[in-house]
Amino acid sequence: MGALGGSMLPLELFSPTIYTVAHITPHAWAADGSAELVRHLGGLVDVLPGIGVLVGYAAVLVGYAAVLLAVAAWALRRSIVRP
Repeated sequence: MGALGGSMLPLELFSPTIYTVAHITPHAWAADGSAELVRHLGGLVDVLPGIGVLVGYAAVLVGYAAVLLAVAAWALRRSIVRP
């Protein structure tokens, strides 16, 4: 995911198709945000869309973790209580 998302080379070097595909990864959104801030002297308003996407990724991961924790707790309780 890192290589596809622009962690190994700048996203500007990718073809337009790969640039679009790269944005399925959070790496590309973070790379776009840092490039905007550092190279293009952008501000907070310029990186807000990327921040929103990264917060969305984090919310999905927290949801997955909560579901997996509930399933693991249920399985543990089931194995302990089993006669």
